[in-house]
Amino acid sequence: MKFRRWAELIGYGGYEVPHFYAANSICTALRGWLFNSASERVVAQLRKDLFGHLIYQEIAFFDVTRTGELLSRLSEDTQIIKNAATTNLSEALRNLSTTCIGLGFMLATSWKLTLLALAIVPVISIAVRQFGRYLRELSHRTQAAAAIAASIAEESFGAIRTVRSFAQEDFEISRYSEKVDETLKLGLKQAVSFPITIFASYSLFQSKC
Repeated sequence: MKFRRWAELIGYGGYEVPHFYAANSICTALRGWLFNSASERVVAQLRKDLFGHLIYQEIAFFDVTRTGELLSRLSEDTQIIKNAATTNLSEALRNLSTTCIGLGFMLATSWKLTLLALAIVPVISIAVRQFGRYLRELSHRTQAAAAIAASIAEESFGAIRTVRSFAQEDFEISRYSEKVDETLKLGLKQAVSFPITIFASYSLFQSKC
């Protein structure tokens, strides 16, 4: 009875609310399937195109580029693009729709207060743009460091007989560990940047409420 009374207060019939949640679950599952399927196709085609482009490069290109770095580009970088095509794009579309709906409610409630709240949007946009550039640069540096670490591991395993013959195991471990530590430092910077972004978004939302 309490559930039906609550449903009637918000404008729904007692039997319509479960249907609403069921429809929402189906739409969410459908959205996930569509985005994941599309991203898998995009990544597969991207890997084919990238490999086809690399295989036709001049021999001098392979002389100055490490094999491990190329393998990292084929695997890790394409995986990042996959995440951008699924999670990031899906979240962006959802946030955009939420913003539009919220803005509509705000305008319907008080258009004057809405315009006052939107007055700070240009300032925030500039700050977000600068912060986005910093995150992109940090991401590129992280990918480059990870690619170098992968190339060191590939070279060490490929020449394992030479490494063993000259007892260079510790040296190779040191080289690999140095690049992994560099990747870790950059990753920790990205980890710090994420809660800063969440805090800024939450503070902005609270300031408008």
